[in-house]
Amino acid sequence: MSTTRKNLVWLFCSKFIEWAFRKRGIVRILIAAGISLIVVVMGVNWAGKLFYKDGVRSLDVSVHTTDAFPSWVYWNLLVLGLLLLVAGVVFAVWDAWRDARASQRCRVVVVEIRGLHSSPDSPLESAKISAPGVRQTVLIDFRPASEQELVNPEVALEKISALKPAIAALSRGGNRSDISIVVGGLAPVPTLVLVGAILDDESHLTTFDWDRSIGDWRETNQVDDGVRLGGLNASTFGPGISEVVLAVSASYEIRVEDLDAKFPSLPRLVLSSPRPLTADRFWSLEKQSAYVVTIRDAIQRLTAAGVKRIHMILAAPSSLSLRVGMTYDRRLYAELIVYQYERHLVPPYPWGILLPSASVSVPSVIR
Repeated sequence: MSTTRKNLVWLFCSKFIEWAFRKRGIVRILIAAGISLIVVVMGVNWAGKLFYKDGVRSLDVSVHTTDAFPSWVYWNLLVLGLLLLVAGVVFAVWDAWRDARASQRCRVVVVEIRGLHSSPDSPLESAKISAPGVRQTVLIDFRPASEQELVNPEVALEKISALKPAIAALSRGGNRSDISIVVGGLAPVPTLVLVGAILDDESHLTTFDWDRSIGDWRETNQVDDGVRLGGLNASTFGPGISEVVLAVSASYEIRVEDLDAKFPSLPRLVLSSPRPLTADRFWSLEKQSAYVVTIRDAIQRLTAAGVKRIHMILAAPSSLSLRVGMTYDRRLYAELIVYQYERHLVPPYPWGILLPSASVSVPSVIR
């Protein structure tokens, strides 16, 4: 059995167990008990007979009481069943009202990043978001005016810098436990990593990505296919190296000649997915978490080896790029620059974004 099928079986079994042993509320118990008691009492105490005779087509229907219960027992049990049913309905209405109040109290801050001409017309706010609450959108739009223009990183940086104050303003007056963050978008990789780094301390955070095959937003909570990122051997680097290129080929292959054109003299480490590489295989939270752990471990080991600045080339889908930014520890890790790829330029990495770190308080554009 393949890994994907095993994960599908595991997912089905876990969901079935969760459904079978889920906590049953008092509402369900009261309604079920009331209906059951009414049905049993009336079924036992009443009997019916249907007689049909062919030929002359005579039909005889009769209903009568069996007197299985004394009259006072019958009526008491019937009233008890009705009381249980009414109590269950009252509790159901109360729960619905309480959930409605809680839903009004909760807030869902939807952060959508638009930095490419191919950004979807369907807003992220209209996606199937499971988090309850009133939805409020923070739109970060720095798309160029025409398809012939490239993204202006300075403009993107200015727009992204307003993200944290916008979330704080929308969250003001509410409990932190009532605030959920939903984030997604199509934009250059460096900007997505920066957004992830800004949101790294937010709780109740959910990532979405655009599925081109169905033309809709999808949450990254699908079945894990078991594919993992290749490991790292940092022992090949000697002491005294202050700058290193870290190339991560997650969804697309990073070409060696492109790295040579931009970083001809820097040592490099390459992490790569097993072939064939594709951008449409990152819908599992477990898979993305495993990829992020490998990337984080690489950054951590390079930092421990004395590297001061890491030049990252990341070929990854939007949701994974966001998670890479979330895992970057600005207090402990080396400086990290994430570069934008433009195939037709020479060199093909025209600019990058230096993330905030222990030595750099604000992000900046590196050309």
